Amino acid sequence: KYTEIIKDLRSEIQELKAKLAVPEAPPDLGEEELDTTQSVKWKHELMQNFEERVRIKRRLIDLAHETKNQMVQKSHAQVGISQWESGRQAQLDGDLDGQRTPPNIRELQEQLKFIKSELARTEETTRVLEGMLHENQEKAEKLQAELPRRVKNKDMRAFLGLISRIYVMEVENMDMQEMVDI
Repeated sequence: KYTEIIKDLRSEIQELKAKLAVPEAPPDLGEEELDTTQSVKWKHELMQNFEERVRIKRRLIDLAHETKNQMVQKSHAQVGISQWESGRQAQLDGDLDGQRTPPNIRELQEQLKFIKSELARTEETTRVLEGMLHENQEKAEKLQAELPRRVKNKDMRAFLGLISRIYVMEVENMDMQEMVDI
């Protein structure tokens, strides 16, 4: 679905490029240069915003995978410790001599402690990245709001608006792909 929408948007962009290739009667060359400069500058800012958003999203996806792996490791360590504790409790109930914690269980306990600290670090990094993503989205909205003021040429505004929509669709497509992969 997203792929078709992106194709449609790209075809609209091609039509707008063709329209832009046929210049309108320029009222003032200086004004046209200023408009072109503003268009290029706006597009560059949009590209930077988009690239930053993709980097943040990819890092968030990587952190989600990392968290998933840490949770699996945590579960394995907890199961090992629980099995030993259950066996130890049965021995204590049977009036056998109490035993010390075996080295492999101590290793599991240390591993569990380390995994918990790594999970906390990952959660904090995720929170920071989500804040950065929110700021990035606000900046993109601000850029969208500035487009009519900064770019006077109607066709150029439409062209840049479509480019922006394509970027948004690509990020949403990335999100959808991640949901499918999980």
